[in-house]
Amino acid sequence: MECENMPKCSLLNMAPPNREVGLAQQGFIRLYCRGGMKEKCVRRTVARSLGDPARVPPNMMPNGLPISGTDDSNWPSEVKILAIRRFRI
Repeated sequence: MECENMPKCSLLNMAPPNREVGLAQQGFIRLYCRGGMKEKCVRRTVARSLGDPARVPPNMMPNGLPISGTDDSNWPSEVKILAIRRFRI
């Protein structure tokens, strides 16, 4: 079963800046959105806590870390706290 957040997931809806990110997006979909790791998706957990998947930063990977070549400097502190908390569980 697909993740309910797929239609509004900013990571999946962003145009990949390069081939590497595009391949990563495809892998995330296979593993997290449509695969057995859905319950471990930090993006999904943060979206539930914030009440809207569109509020999750587009450069946050499903493991809660920023996409390579980006950082979390523009993430709201609430998002950083939720991502770190979930990542360490």
